[in-house]
Amino acid sequence: MLRTPIDPESQPADPKQWVRTKFWMLMLFVVSIGYLDAQSDTCPSTRLGALNKEVFANVVKDPDPTYFKAWEMLQLAREEGMPTLESRAHGYLSTIWNQRNRLDSTIFHSRKSLELSIRSGSAAEISNGYSTLGNALETFGELDSAYAAFENSYQWGLKSNNRRSISRGLLNMGMVQRTLGDYLKSLRHLHEAERLCLEWKAYPFLPNLYWTMGEVYLLLGEADLASENLHKALAKSRRSKKRLVAARTQLSLGTHAMLIRDTSEALCWFNASQQTAREGHYPRLEALAAAKISETYLALGRTVDAMAAAQVAVVIGRRDDDKVILGQAFLALGLVELQLGNFEVAYRDCDQAHAFARQTGQTNERIAICECLWKSAEKAGKMSVAFFQHREFIHLRDSLHNREGNMEIARFEANLQYERQRVTDRISQANQRLQREVAYQMQLGIEKERTRSWWWISGFAAILAVGGGLAVIIIRRQNRRLVTQNGLIQDQNRSIQNTLEEKEVLLREVHHRVKNNLQVMVSLLEMQASKVEDLNAIEALLTSKGRVQAMSLIHKKLYQQSNITDVNFGEYLTQLVVAIEGLHGVGTKVETTFDLVECRFGIDTAVPLGLILNELITNAYKYAFVGRAEGRLSLSLLQNSEGTYDLEVQDDGNGLPQGFDLDQSDTMGLQLVEGLARQLRGRFMIGRSLWGGPLFTVRFTPQSR
Repeated sequence: MLRTPIDPESQPADPKQWVRTKFWMLMLFVVSIGYLDAQSDTCPSTRLGALNKEVFANVVKDPDPTYFKAWEMLQLAREEGMPTLESRAHGYLSTIWNQRNRLDSTIFHSRKSLELSIRSGSAAEISNGYSTLGNALETFGELDSAYAAFENSYQWGLKSNNRRSISRGLLNMGMVQRTLGDYLKSLRHLHEAERLCLEWKAYPFLPNLYWTMGEVYLLLGEADLASENLHKALAKSRRSKKRLVAARTQLSLGTHAMLIRDTSEALCWFNASQQTAREGHYPRLEALAAAKISETYLALGRTVDAMAAAQVAVVIGRRDDDKVILGQAFLALGLVELQLGNFEVAYRDCDQAHAFARQTGQTNERIAICECLWKSAEKAGKMSVAFFQHREFIHLRDSLHNREGNMEIARFEANLQYERQRVTDRISQANQRLQREVAYQMQLGIEKERTRSWWWISGFAAILAVGGGLAVIIIRRQNRRLVTQNGLIQDQNRSIQNTLEEKEVLLREVHHRVKNNLQVMVSLLEMQASKVEDLNAIEALLTSKGRVQAMSLIHKKLYQQSNITDVNFGEYLTQLVVAIEGLHGVGTKVETTFDLVECRFGIDTAVPLGLILNELITNAYKYAFVGRAEGRLSLSLLQNSEGTYDLEVQDDGNGLPQGFDLDQSDTMGLQLVEGLARQLRGRFMIGRSLWGGPLFTVRFTPQSR
């Protein structure tokens, strides 16, 4: 068998040498691949892209480790001269400092982000820059500036046709308007954002969107709509694994349950919110939920559990140096200590809460804190401190009521505009129906004439045709006359309606301005009283403040109600008693009874009556109930058969001195009451009540409107 000859140079002399050669070639290949991969990692552009993706994914979830990577991204972008990525890095740092509650650093990085995005010239990046600045300003409390920044973000989003920027801008504008209290405008933004998100399938924004809508409906008192939107937000946040929105939504659902007095359900929601916030590492939400849990336990009477929950909130707030958390936490501690009877400790905790609430500008929390402060100071025997804290509580509460009144006016004007548009549509539809009816009647008349003409002989055909033509002409002329008259009547009605509406708006604005001016006078009297040390001067200033408040309350009632010509005096009297009790009724539990007929008086009658009531009720609180634990006060307004009214004020005090003569007395309050009674064409009488105290009666005749 022949074999093919083998060339000895085609094979290595040593088989082991051949294996070693192949091995080293393979090792060289592996090292080369590793070197190229390392070179690609150290390439600045590649490294920047990887850092951008990593920081974007973890900036909210895990901000502390992400902070260093954001700084590395900023340095690399600055070295490579890439303003777009440098702007994004500043935006990430602003978000991280915002979560750490460092407002100065948050504002600095957000402004740098906007400046660099404008330098880049990209509309989408400019929109992102304005959005970052808006978030920082909103945290800082500059809500008007934040709204302007979000509006710019929305406009630049429209220019770049970036769906994410447009939806985000509308959502942020709606959230700021919710905080500002313009709930109708907030809902317009949010509903538009919802429509665009569903149309463009921008589902990541929906959890936050539905949560904000639920909050707005909660503030408007629409419990069903609030619950519906909050449950939508919770379902979508769980589906998309957004624990931050889920924790916020559970907190809002607990607040909703507290409003409808379902304390057990509220406790479940607050505990769920705290657990979700703890799992997602959101300490602020965890502490806020703990404060809410403390309030709920306090409502259930479980003071030990309430104290433990409040201390958890304090620990988290001190650890993170978060003033918002500390304000809520110390308020919860103060309420628990007040319930336990530790009045000095309660005052100290609430004083700390007040300091933090002033820095963060939380009006609602300050009202609750001032209420706890004056109650604890009163129980601790610090009457002067309690007086000033109670005065600040009344001032903050009135400011909140004024803001709510402005919102009521805005809602009323929106409803009026809606009704006006609906009336216009109805008039237009009625005109269209009238035109169709006229055309139908004309056609019906013509058809009748045609049908009737077939019954006549051919000799009268021409006469019937002429008669039919004349009938058509007459009918058309009558219809044109009717349409013209109808148009004139509608124009006159529209003109009368516009005139009445303008007069009503002007009159309402006059009452509003008068109320505001009187409120300014009240504030000036308060400021003057705080600067004066003489007790008699303070008492005189506060008495004048009460009189001005009595007149201000009448004008407030006039511009807030639908009928602006007269006042429901029963409602006004009850509100006036509450205001006077809040100013003078500290330390005495007064049982007030009312016996009032249903009546409405014009401003010429309501103002003197309000001043009379203010003097008589203030007189009772100043002299009848001093040094007493409780007392009784009775107010009645009855109509006599001859058309006059009797206003009676009586209490169970010691009564007037023996032999008291009003004409010889120098009491300014009672002399003012007598003068005001004469102004009402009535008389002022003083007698003795069933309880042994004084009985003041004013018999008057209402002024003609």
